[in-house]
Amino acid sequence: MSDNAATRPRAGNAANLLTVLFSTWLLGGVLADVLAHNNIRKLETFFTPWHAALYSGFLATAAWVGWIVRRNLMAGRRGFDAIPTGYGLGVAGVALFLVAGAGDLAWHTIFGIEQNTRILFSPTHLLLITALSLIFTSPLRDALTDPAIPDAPSTRRLLPAMLGLAFAGAAIMVLLQYGNMLLLTPDRVVDALDRDGKGSGASSVALELIVTNVALLFPLLIIGRRWTIPFGTATIMYAVFGVQAAVLRTPMVLVTVVLCGLGVDLLAMRLRPGPSRRRAFWAFGALAPVVTWAVFFAVGFIEAGRLPGVVEFWTGMPVVAGLLGLLFAALLLPGAGALGGAGVEPAVSHETTPTAR
Repeated sequence: MSDNAATRPRAGNAANLLTVLFSTWLLGGVLADVLAHNNIRKLETFFTPWHAALYSGFLATAAWVGWIVRRNLMAGRRGFDAIPTGYGLGVAGVALFLVAGAGDLAWHTIFGIEQNTRILFSPTHLLLITALSLIFTSPLRDALTDPAIPDAPSTRRLLPAMLGLAFAGAAIMVLLQYGNMLLLTPDRVVDALDRDGKGSGASSVALELIVTNVALLFPLLIIGRRWTIPFGTATIMYAVFGVQAAVLRTPMVLVTVVLCGLGVDLLAMRLRPGPSRRRAFWAFGALAPVVTWAVFFAVGFIEAGRLPGVVEFWTGMPVVAGLLGLLFAALLLPGAGALGGAGVEPAVSHETTPTAR
């Protein structure tokens, strides 16, 4: 069986959009289930409406992926060659979800139904989220190896890849609720940054900001490492994280996060970061977090009606996030010296692309 992306079929942009559509159903089931675990006491059975939403979404998504593979089998392809480029790991994710789902039933039967923080560390839940991430990112892997996509694509052309990547990030953040800055109310943030000293809560807020910063920035850098980031990318991807936070906290956070994304999109429009513009990519990695958290804090402080008392906290934390963003950008798109060059911009060729399973 050939593992060469050039000899395997492509799902196509329309099919990738349908994958994202089914993934939306699946991610919605995840959020509904988490919301129930967090708010309904004494859940005593595996068979709940929320699990029904989750597993029906999985069955629909799995059936769609299976139909794509079956279509290629009927066309005469065999084995791995029948799986579209980028969907190999998605098929593996479907298999893993089946195993993890059966394990989840067994786990709940033996140990009961978890609530609150316990659900975030259940081994079967960790496997389920891993499986979802593999499924959601299938359109991204397809796009990464598609030579027909230009170096500066439109937002519409990259939409399935953007949403699939954002869905995977949002699913992972479900397990990192204890480190999700977007779940904090403005009053809680202001109170934590209002005083210094042991037990003030500022350290906890700083750690949550760093974790959330990675979740928001890393998908944008993945896009920018391969293409010039089209306008709207940050707003669209941030909105996915905002919807997740709004479901688990309050609708107002969605407005805040969309404003943050718009600010980052304006920055990207000015810098035009991409694989052939290394310095702009680095600058974007450093400045996007500063813009994100400056806007987030500004909107939150307006909503809370006051500024925190410790100026160093709310002015310094976005800078820390920016420095980490610069580090990530430099690691993802290293300098010419790291590539064996002599101080010139590395040449970028898209004539050959790596195989994506």
